[in-house]
Amino acid sequence: MAIPSGRDCEAVVRTGGQQHVLGGHEDSFRIPQGFQVDNPNGRIKLPKIGWMRYRKSREIAGTPKHVTVRLVHGKALLSIQTEREVATPMHPSKSSVGLDWGIKRFYTLSNGEYEEPWSPLQQFAVKVAKLQRVLARKKKFSKNWKKAKFKVAKLHNQIANIRKDFVHKSSKDLSKNHAVVFIEDLSIRNMSKSARGSHYKGVEDVKKEETKPSLPLLMKVCAKSRAHRNSARH
Repeated sequence: MAIPSGRDCEAVVRTGGQQHVLGGHEDSFRIPQGFQVDNPNGRIKLPKIGWMRYRKSREIAGTPKHVTVRLVHGKALLSIQTEREVATPMHPSKSSVGLDWGIKRFYTLSNGEYEEPWSPLQQFAVKVAKLQRVLARKKKFSKNWKKAKFKVAKLHNQIANIRKDFVHKSSKDLSKNHAVVFIEDLSIRNMSKSARGSHYKGVEDVKKEETKPSLPLLMKVCAKSRAHRNSARH
């Protein structure tokens, strides 16, 4: 069975010092044809751009179908979608657990395991405040103002990447160790309201940064786990 692999390879393209003017937080374009991939040498040829080297996060397996280039805070990220023959996946575990969201803890499982929360915004709070003060003293739309604004955006992008890395690692551990994960359907807003006035510091940051983006990711993990379990039964 030939199925497309969503992100078979994601790499950072070396742009050779070229600067990209971003119209928003993230610009992207898709190339369905007319590109060439030199996997052994880590090169790719894009239409009207030519050959460029890139840093591979993983080997490219299968036949490349299309390429998506995203420009994020001065970096060009490359995603190559491929098509290949794969066997029907079967989850090695048969365990099922319930997951309870929390404020002081990121989540707690029914078997007693739990994950501590992680708030990168608090870690970089002093640096963010310093860069924002520098930005506020610059004349708006001047060259120095644009440079300072780029530094603030770059730091926020670093914080977002740390947050995403934490969420993906947590969902990966759950999906590898358990075939089925039951997640409660709760209102994050009500949780944050009930926690106001608590002695726990940073409850709003935990709610906004960690819990909310991880919920759809873990729901996808549960869907994959159920599909694997159903295929194993048949």
